[in-house]
Order: sequence, then structure tokens, then C-alpha cells
Amino acid sequence: MGSRRQGAPAPAVLRSSGSVETTDARGKPIERWYYLDIEGANNELVTREDVILSVPADRKYPMPGDRKQLLDLTTQAAECEAGMFPLRIAFDPQAINEWQRDYVESNPSR
Repeated sequence: MGSRRQGAPAPAVLRSSGSVETTDARGKPIERWYYLDIEGANNELVTREDVILSVPADRKYPMPGDRKQLLDLTTQAAECEAGMFPLRIAFDPQAINEWQRDYVESNPSR
């Protein structure tokens, strides 16, 4: 799915309350948001590295195969609909519960 983990130290991602400052492959400073692709994480054929998405600061992620189409992750509702768990809340039980409730409500068949 394009841009996967790009060098941000895991502790920085998990302690963040938002975007993470990191660098791209050329050493240029960039801001990223990190997400766990829930569907991919539940697929034994997908590696763990491939389920962590590194999303640009605007939280709009180019779709594989059609980079003009963007996956919009700018709201919690959009994250839930896309099945992209925000790692920024990984250690916040209250936020996780709220996100999980919204996730299930966004598609009750999950």
C-alpha cells in the first residue's frame, strides 16, 4: 500500500498524541501519522511490517494503483470506516474504547 514505516522510532509513535516528526529517505524532515491496517493485521499472509501505514501530515493517503485517489483519514469516523487504527491512541484505554465503538458502529457486520 505504498508508504509504509519510514524510520520513526516506535516509542515516538506510541507516545504521540498526533503526528510524529521524522525524516524521509533523503533525510528531509517530515510529519507523519501512523496507522494499523486492521484487515491486513488479521491476514496471516500479510507481514506485520506491511500493516503499519505511514500517512502524510494532511492524513490523506494515496491509494495503491491510483495515486490520484486518496484515502481520507482526517476524522475518527473516516479512520473507522477505512479500518485504520490510529497508533496515537494505542496506550489510551478510553480513546481505544471510543474508537472501537465507532469502528463497530461504522460497519456492524465486522
